[in-house]
Amino acid sequence: MVGELRDRAFFVRHPVFSPRQKVAAFQLRLLGRVPGWVELTEYQQRAAMEEIQDIWSQIRWNRMLGNKFLLLPLPPALLVDELMRPLPPRKTIISLDWRLIQDLDWVNYLKKIRLFHFKVGVHNYDLSEPLPFEEYDFDYVTVDIQRAGPERIIHNMPQWHDKAHWIASRVNTSKQFDVCAHFGFRWFEGRFYLKPVAHSTQPDEPMKPSHVKVFQLLSRVDDPRLNLEEVALILEQDLVLSEQVVELVNATALRPGDEPISSILDAVRRLGVKKLKRWLETLVVGELGRGMPEVVRVALTRGAFMRCMGRLDPGISEEVYYTVGLFSVLDVIMKRPMNALLQALNLDDVIVAAILEKEGRPGVMLSVIEALETHDMDSEQPPHIPKGVMPAQINKCYLKALNYADTIMASLQIA
Repeated sequence: MVGELRDRAFFVRHPVFSPRQKVAAFQLRLLGRVPGWVELTEYQQRAAMEEIQDIWSQIRWNRMLGNKFLLLPLPPALLVDELMRPLPPRKTIISLDWRLIQDLDWVNYLKKIRLFHFKVGVHNYDLSEPLPFEEYDFDYVTVDIQRAGPERIIHNMPQWHDKAHWIASRVNTSKQFDVCAHFGFRWFEGRFYLKPVAHSTQPDEPMKPSHVKVFQLLSRVDDPRLNLEEVALILEQDLVLSEQVVELVNATALRPGDEPISSILDAVRRLGVKKLKRWLETLVVGELGRGMPEVVRVALTRGAFMRCMGRLDPGISEEVYYTVGLFSVLDVIMKRPMNALLQALNLDDVIVAAILEKEGRPGVMLSVIEALETHDMDSEQPPHIPKGVMPAQINKCYLKALNYADTIMASLQIA
């Protein structure tokens, strides 16, 4: 065992939504052993800074953010040139804990942030007392709505909502989203979009014909007697599917100098069975989740992260890992109980056990990515990093997964 997640520095990207539930920004959070978040010895601080700088060096900021803003909560210990210089100016919001306003160096922190042409934010605010807007120029204020509670929101927001760009943090239900939107919050961050909706009162209600079709297609790819010509024929009958498979091959399978694609069958052959299966699984999630793009992005990110980590496991195929990650939010997309969905898909017992019970090494790695996403690293029993896995590998796989998810989202033309 290398140790618990909280013993190392990690980062995660979260969407920040507008009132219309469109992504307006991405929040990047540093988690775990970060100077300023936790008390560290001098040696631990140096080691943690090296880990964070290594993470920073791997991030391609413009690619990761696209045209979105970057919301970056940082402790003052990380307001250093090496970390601030690569960040995109005028699109970056550096946020400090509001309780640091009494710090003697507060003005110096603000000057440092403004020097790089970043916007200034404060976070962890609980609406317990007024912020000194007249004295300091805050662009963004993030309210922890779990700490603030509904009474403070109802009492204070009507009189304060025009003083800054207000962000509601830890919005975990649709009802909380609606309340915060009503009282003037302009951005929203939390897990509300990943909550399964109440399942149908008729659990045995049949799937829609379109859902049955894609699942049947997916099941054929698992058939050892797979006939690629039969799969190509099915794809040719749907113009959208045909275009998407050609775009995928062009984006992932062709190299400079290769002959252009001559047919759908040619495209299928160039993909190969493994990539074809992965693409069909991705297509299932993408097509069924077309009305909930950020849920699809989470599914793709988990799938790619799991596949990357699965390469370290000689006993289980990386494609099993990918399926575990990709289908781990299928209940949110399909609005049906997870156990019924997995049974309908006739998946391997290893996959089912990993998703439902977090069993086996794939289940452990699914717990790791979920803990990173939910910041659940300081619980009484945080996930352990499995034997043979280095923290740097987790960060590297997560970065690759974000890039993969963004690329596939673009190829599937999901906003």
